Amino acid sequence: MVISWVVRNKVAASGKPSSFGDIKLWKAEGIGSVVVLNEDHELKHLGGLQGYLEVLRDLGFEVLSTPIRDFWIPTLEQALETVKWIESRVKAGDKVLIHCNAGLGRTGVISACYLVYTQGMSWREAVAKVREARPGSLENLVQEKFVEKFEKYVKKRGGP
Repeated sequence: MVISWVVRNKVAASGKPSSFGDIKLWKAEGIGSVVVLNEDHELKHLGGLQGYLEVLRDLGFEVLSTPIRDFWIPTLEQALETVKWIESRVKAGDKVLIHCNAGLGRTGVISACYLVYTQGMSWREAVAKVREARPGSLENLVQEKFVEKFEKYVKKRGGP
């Protein structure tokens, strides 16, 4: 399992764990909080979404579950609430891991939105930085365009 740091030692991106052993590796990396973007059917091998979330919490992780359909995008509000949660965990001193299935599409979208929101990057800069950290991220034009739309949404709201 590969963990890619989007913001060094603060925010990481990854695919879903293939086993409970992968989750223990996250602990070894110092991860304290996990954002789960998967839908229930994608986590059957780990007991489904609810069973998986329970395991994460039992292991001491702070968890945000905000499912997004594979190859698709969140709502603007969902993305904003997710990046705010990530930032609150970072400010609390946690390292945060974001994951979906492969850790590229949905994870790339949320990672780029996080950079737009917290680092003041343009959507293009954010997408480039995420792709540098995790090649193949943001798997389609719809996902890229969403980050552009998110940047405008955040600016219209007056930023963080």
